[in-house]
Amino acid sequence: MKYKKLGLLLLLFFVVSIFVVPLVSASVVSPGEFLGDIGDKILTVFKFNWIHNKGQEAIGAFMRICIWLFIFTILFAASQQIFGAIGLTYQRNIAIVLAIIIATISSIFIPIGLLLAIGEIYSTIAVVIMFGIVVFTIGLFYQRTWALPGRFWIIVRLFVLLFMWFILAIITTAVEGGL
Repeated sequence: MKYKKLGLLLLLFFVVSIFVVPLVSASVVSPGEFLGDIGDKILTVFKFNWIHNKGQEAIGAFMRICIWLFIFTILFAASQQIFGAIGLTYQRNIAIVLAIIIATISSIFIPIGLLLAIGEIYSTIAVVIMFGIVVFTIGLFYQRTWALPGRFWIIVRLFVLLFMWFILAIITTAVEGGL
């Protein structure tokens, strides 16, 4: 009896899929185009095309959302620790409401100029850290290959130094405002 029901369900699934698949894929020419459309949507979101050329208000609104999420996360985590340290039974709903209210008040009353400054400082720190990791890794590789004998390793070290010089030239150009 179990196998009969399973067989009927499988038959029903295949019959329905025969009719549904052409309807679903009728508007899509090929799977490649479908995946390309998904990729375009993802790139549109992560390229921030929806925020460019909209002025400082759009960037300020985005920064308010980011700051709100940051403050909410910190306050919620802190409330967990405070409730636990005091010995009160942890009230999750109270912690969520308090974190939402304080984060909302905090993010609303931050001026746009300060939000833009926070964004610029954060992005500068992030870029310095990213380039610092690359330069440190290349320097570490150069230091580790210093004791290896042979012309091959001399040429490798020369290319590593040229690559590091190229990266530092790009960083210098970017800092001076050339990129």
